[in-house]
Amino acid sequence: MSRLLSKAKVLAGVAASVVVLGSAAASAETLKIGVITDRTGNSADYARLIEQGVVMGLDEINAAGGILGKKVELVWEDDEDKPQLSATKARKLADQGVPLIIQLSSSTATQQAQTATLETKVPHLAPNQSADTLTTKLDNPYFFQLGPLGSYQIKTLMAFAGPKYKKVAVMTDNSGLGTFLAGVFKKVLVDSGKEVVAEQVIEIGATDAVPQLQRIRAANPDAIFHAGITTSEMALFFRGYHQLGLKYPVLGSFNLSIPKYLELVPGMLDGVYFVDVFDQDKPEAKAFVEKYKKKYNADPFSLPAYGYNAMMLTADVFKRAGAADREKIRQAFADTKNFPSVIGAKGTTIGFAPGKRTGFPEQGCVIRVIENNKHGRAVHAGF
Repeated sequence: MSRLLSKAKVLAGVAASVVVLGSAAASAETLKIGVITDRTGNSADYARLIEQGVVMGLDEINAAGGILGKKVELVWEDDEDKPQLSATKARKLADQGVPLIIQLSSSTATQQAQTATLETKVPHLAPNQSADTLTTKLDNPYFFQLGPLGSYQIKTLMAFAGPKYKKVAVMTDNSGLGTFLAGVFKKVLVDSGKEVVAEQVIEIGATDAVPQLQRIRAANPDAIFHAGITTSEMALFFRGYHQLGLKYPVLGSFNLSIPKYLELVPGMLDGVYFVDVFDQDKPEAKAFVEKYKKKYNADPFSLPAYGYNAMMLTADVFKRAGAADREKIRQAFADTKNFPSVIGAKGTTIGFAPGKRTGFPEQGCVIRVIENNKHGRAVHAGF
């Protein structure tokens, strides 16, 4: 009996070893890439849509054989758009050995996560973030940014608006990115000779924006520049705008490309102009539109394009690096030139100039107009 028990224990141990080894082998057959996203915080409304593009790109890459001969597996972490938590999530992914972290949450969370990716020397890609300070506040050679810089956005809005608006108001919320973007907008407006006659902030959690809009009405600007980020609070802006019967032109940041606005305040954004990076006349964008429609049976917009673009660039970078080696990947990102990007105006590409880690082209922003409660045509490009 004891012999039988001993033999059973040996067999059980062998079986367990086979399971462990099999699991390790399966893991070795996949290439794991970390993704930090926001599913519950202030940036969740756009992060979850960018995730669609990431998954779409992942499926396309794996269907074509993967990267470096391996299927790609994404390791997801939710940072709730909280800066300190974001850094913790980045360290967690770094400890798991991922050769790249892609981050979809806000610029403020991404800024903090950089402290971890610099410390652990993990390449860190920001597909959509727009804060100009992401590559200047911290000298992190492992960090690369693809979003349209706030300075590019306001300069494009200014080029579209021309000289006709002399007195302007700036509207935002008190989120970190909203505050930062409003500061960039104001600086460029003032530097260009505009008079900022009103600056108003809608606090996160507010239930009404009429008082702020009454103050804007009292200042009587020629136009309102919209730099807000938090969707619910900025929906209050548009409700109050219509409640008061205001007629000032509204020119907004790329935050207004979030389709949730069209659901929260349907019809209230018609006639609003906003910055976007999605030019439907661009051949790469047209190809993306067809793929997206086939996969999701819906019309695409800029947010999924950010995620898809990040995955396509990632595949290209790993191919040029030739290995899932962090230093080689960092160098391959830095060497990127003329990548045929889905995002950006027609005729523009993605690339990193020597000593620069912002890849979005200066002339890559477009201005689109909201028509019939839909994101309409591009009416302007560049500055």
